[in-house]
Amino acid sequence: MHPVIEIQNVSKSFVDRNIDSPVFEHLNLTLNQRDFVSLYGRSGSGKSTLLHIAGLVEHPSEGIVKLNGRQVSELEENEYAQIRNQHIGFIYQDFKLIDDMTILENIEIPLALSKKKITKSERRQRCLQMIKEVELQGKENAYPSQLSGGQKQRTAIARALINNPSLLLADEPTGNLDFQSAENIMKLLNRMYEKGSMTIMIATHDDYVQQYTNKMIRMENLLKEDDRFEKPVL
Repeated sequence: MHPVIEIQNVSKSFVDRNIDSPVFEHLNLTLNQRDFVSLYGRSGSGKSTLLHIAGLVEHPSEGIVKLNGRQVSELEENEYAQIRNQHIGFIYQDFKLIDDMTILENIEIPLALSKKKITKSERRQRCLQMIKEVELQGKENAYPSQLSGGQKQRTAIARALINNPSLLLADEPTGNLDFQSAENIMKLLNRMYEKGSMTIMIATHDDYVQQYTNKMIRMENLLKEDDRFEKPVL
C-alpha cells in the first residue's frame, strides 16, 4: 500500500494579537491507501487542525505535507481547490449543509464545482444513486431543516463521497448524534470503506468508533518517533 498523506515534522501555530500560540509541534503521520483510522486526543489537542492540514484546508507553520507523493507546498493555489474537490472528502460535526438548498442540491455541490465534463442530467443521476447508497430515498427534495441529525449527517457523507475521493476526513462525525444514529453513521462509513480503496481518518471522542476502524492513533503519540500503533487483537 502506498502513502496517501505524509505529514513530516509539521508544526502549527496561530497568531493572535502578535502572540504565537502553538497547537502542536514536530508532528509526524503517514496514512496509507485503505487505512481506516480513528484519531483520539483530548479537547484542544489539535485533532481538527491536523485534519484541516491533511485536507489542504490549512497550511502548516513548518514542516512538509505530501499528498500521493507530491509535496503540497509546490502546488499552485488553483490546484489546492481542484485537489480538495476531486480527491478529498470532508465531513464536519455540524454538517455544514446549505439551508435553502434541497438534499439533492447539497450533495450536487462538489460535482457542480468540479472541472470534470459531466452533464446536469448525469450529475442528477449520480446524486440519486448516492442518495440510495446512504439510504435517504424519498428525501431528495427535502431541506436540511426537515431532517433528523442522523439524516443530515448522511447527506453530508453523500456530499463528501460524490466525487469518489481517495481520502475521506471526518471531524467528530458522530459528536452531535444520539447513540443509535451515531452507530448507523459508523456502519455506513464502514460499508463505503469496504466497497472501495478509500483512506479514511476520523477524529473522535467516542471510544466505540475504534471497533469500526483498522488503526487507532492518539495525538500524543504523533509527537514521538514511534507515532503509530495498531489496535490490539481481541
